[in-house]
Amino acid sequence: MSNENRDETNDDERAIRIDIDRNNVERTAPRDDVSKQEASIAKAIVGGEVGQHEQASLAFKAIVCSAFIVLMVTYPLIVALTKRKGKFVYHPSSAVLLIELGKFLVTGVLCVVVRPSFDGFNARSVVVLALPSIVYMIANNLAYTVLEVTSPVTMNVLSNVRLFMVAIIYWLVLARPISRARWIAMFLVAVGLVCSQLRGDMRLAVTGLGLFYIFLKALLSVVNGIYTEIVLKHHVSNFHVQNLQMYAWGVITNLLVFLYGSTKPLAEIRSSFFEGFNSFVWVSIFVGALTGIVTGAVMKHLDNIAKFFCVSLANISLGVLTAYFLPSEFQFSLLFLIGAILVGLASYMYSINGLPDCAKKFLSLKSLEW
Repeated sequence: MSNENRDETNDDERAIRIDIDRNNVERTAPRDDVSKQEASIAKAIVGGEVGQHEQASLAFKAIVCSAFIVLMVTYPLIVALTKRKGKFVYHPSSAVLLIELGKFLVTGVLCVVVRPSFDGFNARSVVVLALPSIVYMIANNLAYTVLEVTSPVTMNVLSNVRLFMVAIIYWLVLARPISRARWIAMFLVAVGLVCSQLRGDMRLAVTGLGLFYIFLKALLSVVNGIYTEIVLKHHVSNFHVQNLQMYAWGVITNLLVFLYGSTKPLAEIRSSFFEGFNSFVWVSIFVGALTGIVTGAVMKHLDNIAKFFCVSLANISLGVLTAYFLPSEFQFSLLFLIGAILVGLASYMYSINGLPDCAKKFLSLKSLEW
């Protein structure tokens, strides 16, 4: 959702903490170096493990994992429940702005407490960070458009189309072949996505317009992930400092979008900012900001298996709750359950470029490795 994109996105983009030489992007780079770069970008975009995770107690990991699942389920559902007659009656940009402001304030407090190094913080880094922030702003507001034409669980599950986009970018831009393991993983993801959207009459539950918006949102996420991996971390060395700048840009860009989209005189802008707000909207803003913070902890402390377990369980739980609270938008079925599980397993298979060791021994498919 609005946070998902950035914080999947911590999912996705901003939790990347490994050093890559820019020359590795060139097609003439050695195979091993490019493969490592591909792996780092792919795992960042699909939510995989990047670098070494900080050591944490099992109890802390359990708390983070549980909080992540609850927030992954709660946030998109609450946002969907803020609709009235299928439409958002408030400005999505004002809600996204407040979410970014909340994360900016929390990150600012963390910077005061942690006292991170500001090496690399300069005018150039501020300017460079503006581009992904603008893309995030577009994607975050686009999430509200998606939720006007489809259900929250449909948006979450179909966002796994990012796997195909990553593979195509590698193939076209980096001229890298796709391994057999990843072809199989992509096929299984496709099967899972179709299964998750089939209704009882064997028709797709999502409309063509919904697919277009979801694919566009996913593409923005992928492009931002690659940009962040290759470019941004050469300018800002500290995670909190980079986040602080990006959240600041998020506040600025969403404020500009709100001002540009408002049709009221400047004197009435202040009152119109909160127009249409109700208790659900305020709760969604609070949960949205909290989701961003918890997602950062997930990317920092949990490994691949835990992440994909959390996401798969969250999607299934969200499907159950969406069917209960929004029955007109989604009906839970066995096909959806099979599809959601298949997507989760195939996504994990893609991120590790093969099968887990236990599965390879059981199935004797060691040829699926690189």
